[in-house]
Amino acid sequence: MVMLLENNFVMNKYISFLRKNTHRIYKVQVLLFLIFILLTIVYYNYPQAHRFFNRMWYENFSFSFDYLFSAIMTVLFACFFWIILVYPFILLFSIFFMKMGWKRLVILLILYLTSFVCEFSLYTIPNQRMFKERRKQNPNEISTEQAQKVNGNYQAFIENKNDTTNINRKELYKIFKYDEFYEREGYYQIPYYGCPYKGNKLGNANVILIPKTKRFDTYAITSKCNDNEPCWEKVRKEIMSLSIEELNQHFNAVVFIIPKKYLKYTPDLETSYNPKYPYKKDAYVLENGKWSIRKTYTVTDEIEQEIHRLQDRYIDSLVEKYRFRE
Repeated sequence: MVMLLENNFVMNKYISFLRKNTHRIYKVQVLLFLIFILLTIVYYNYPQAHRFFNRMWYENFSFSFDYLFSAIMTVLFACFFWIILVYPFILLFSIFFMKMGWKRLVILLILYLTSFVCEFSLYTIPNQRMFKERRKQNPNEISTEQAQKVNGNYQAFIENKNDTTNINRKELYKIFKYDEFYEREGYYQIPYYGCPYKGNKLGNANVILIPKTKRFDTYAITSKCNDNEPCWEKVRKEIMSLSIEELNQHFNAVVFIIPKKYLKYTPDLETSYNPKYPYKKDAYVLENGKWSIRKTYTVTDEIEQEIHRLQDRYIDSLVEKYRFRE
């Protein structure tokens, strides 16, 4: 009985303290919500920093304003995830015990719902980037007349070769470590097109790994993981940890490189470096541990989409040729 009275006394004292400081607590909550909402709006409309979001400990980061901004937003994203989960209970407590006033409660509810939308917007950033980059590489369907033009005249802009001499193998293997690979249909791809990270000496790179063993077969892993993101994350970490010998054992690859001499700095666009027209793009193929340049594309502004479509067909042909089969 004495224990119960003591507990009630402590609880009443605690509630009394909260009621005395209701106005201060209200202002702190409003301030926190407004800071999060305003920073999220600014960050969401600052796409060049998105490549660092939720990647604070990535070893190849470039220490810059974009990185610092993304680090701050990553921390806020993690904190507000838990705040959004527990805040309904805080709001109920305020209604029944703190006598905060209905106007203030309505304002807090609006700010909470807005923060919920902001949190979801931050959550979608990685998927948005992957989708945009995939669309960049897979433009919308073109007409039959255009398709005939691609298969005909535009072939003059593609040089088939088998060059094994002018290859910087060390830098090509380093590209595999610049980012995590995400699964596609039959292959893996670095989603942040261009590998715009410190240490890449070759240029913009579209990096694709084609599994030739069952261990990393995308179809087998899809059956195992389905939509289980931690399962996929484990696969990505495993690929990132492979040595050169293990990469050669389990994968063939194709890396499309736009050399740095064709690039210009574009800080206001999604990728920091974009090509100047006309430019050339080399297709480096890794087959059973041996590199070669198989194709060189000459790209102008007018035919870029058509060249991308031919490039996608080339990727599909390599996947069909190299991928693992039972």
